[in-house]
Formats: sequence, C-alpha cells, structure tokens
Amino acid sequence: IYKVHQHLRNINPDAYEPNIIAIGPYHRDKEKTRMMETHKKRYLESILQRHKEITEGELFSAVAKIGGHARAAYSDCVEIRSPEFEMMLVRDGCFIVELVRKFVDTDPSNENDPIFQMEWMMNSLQRDLMLFENQIPFFVI
Repeated sequence: IYKVHQHLRNINPDAYEPNIIAIGPYHRDKEKTRMMETHKKRYLESILQRHKEITEGELFSAVAKIGGHARAAYSDCVEIRSPEFEMMLVRDGCFIVELVRKFVDTDPSNENDPIFQMEWMMNSLQRDLMLFENQIPFFVI
C-alpha cells in the first residue's frame, strides 16, 4: 500500500487526503477523521452482537497472527506499535465489512444509522475508501 508521490501530492494535496474517515495507519491521526472512530467501534459492536460466538479478543488474536504480514504490505514504515496496529486493523476491517453489509442489506433498521441518514456522508465515505493511502490489506478483511 503505497503513498502518493510528493510531486503528485503537491499539485492537488486535498485529492489524496481522506475527508471523514481514516482507514489504515497513514491518516489515522488527522483531526478531521476522528469523528468516525465512534462509528468504527459501533460497527465492530454490531458484528459482535450478530455473531455472539465470536469475541473481540478472538478477532484481535486472528489479526495478530497476520500482523507482521499486514505491516509489510505498507510501503512506508508504519509507526504504530503492536497491539495498537492490530486493533486498528480489526476496527477498520470490521467497519468496511459492516458498511458494505448495511449498504446492500434492505433491513429497515439501517434507516436509523447516522451514516445512512446523511447522503453527503455516504458520498464522502465512498470517496475516502477509494484513496490509495487510505487502505488496509485485503487479506485482513
């Protein structure tokens, strides 16, 4: 997972920055993406509620086993230490899975989800999730 070359970034810096959500380590400390951390935790809890046979600890253990491989997928040095790195992967991966599930599901309870109540938010999420630097390795998901 590469970072955009500085020459390209200088042409239009905003084109490569997430607006509302940070996925992966590169943009996770940006103030404008902090609001979505609550939603990541909420989506993780939603998955655990639906699948009571799985615990957060088990998800973490599974990701910890591939943590080194996931870290190696990033072109730049990842400054986040374990176990924080693996927990970030769990939250980000579960958020993506749950967002896609809710997006394709016709469950009426999705109408109460704040993410789906604001059209601009879905548009921003779709954009942010496509950014080169705003990713986690697919094998984590």
